[in-house]
Amino acid sequence: SDSYITTANKIGNNVYIKNESYYYFLGDYFVHIKKHNNKSKASIYLNHSSSILKNIKKTIKKNIRKRDNFFLVRQFIIFPVFTMLALKKRIYSMHASAINLSGRTIVFSGLSGIGKSTLSVASTLRNDAYFISDNYLLYDKNNFYCFPEWIRLSMESSNLIGIPKSSKKISHAYFKRHNRYYYRLSKNIINDRNDPGDFIFISLGEKFSIENINIDHSIDKILLNNSHVNEFPEHSKSGLMMLLFHDSNYYQDMLSSLKSILKKSHIYNIVVDKNISVDDSISNILQELEI
Repeated sequence: SDSYITTANKIGNNVYIKNESYYYFLGDYFVHIKKHNNKSKASIYLNHSSSILKNIKKTIKKNIRKRDNFFLVRQFIIFPVFTMLALKKRIYSMHASAINLSGRTIVFSGLSGIGKSTLSVASTLRNDAYFISDNYLLYDKNNFYCFPEWIRLSMESSNLIGIPKSSKKISHAYFKRHNRYYYRLSKNIINDRNDPGDFIFISLGEKFSIENINIDHSIDKILLNNSHVNEFPEHSKSGLMMLLFHDSNYYQDMLSSLKSILKKSHIYNIVVDKNISVDDSISNILQELEI
């Protein structure tokens, strides 16, 4: 790695850039992303250090902490793909879950731990909804798109949903990471491309309520949600690969796409009664949406 960065400009902690190349360190890994003919090539190397102290620390970490393959896939595959989708296809990502029920798209937006995944997975398993996405929801000016990542549920959410031990719709929990269980849904219950429908901001309270909110307020809430979830490309060093593909219209187009798809949606702020069951919460929502 030293041969790469000695002549590069340092632009942040462990982040360097030179001409058409972007370099960064992530734990034990050194990443080199090179732009060529408007394309990018990423090379990932194990970072070997000559420092005895660093090697001792690395050995201790290796013996104490297991390698997090899911983290590596997200950092080195998923995030760069998201960045290129945004830059080249104008397809962006937001923090939300979504389903398609009776031909209508329902998006659940909000901060982590508010129940988006619980509502979307429960609706898919018990209300014959088609699943669109969990955690990452892709969108452009006209459509929402699925993203094939694992479904992550806490033990509490898994118990609230009552996930069956054997089901054609959902797998058993393949593994546990950061106190969440990871599941896989059957391909035949996943919708790929979906028209806008109902866009719901979820919160928890003592009593169920629903109100309409305007587009400008919605955009603020979506951007705030993305900013406060530390698992988006913008919060990773891979998100800075945009520096190689400078596009002065990028953020304007993102906001334009967000505004366009919200204009085609019915937008609500819904407070879910935290004292009732998941089934009753879904029933209340569907009744208000007249589905």
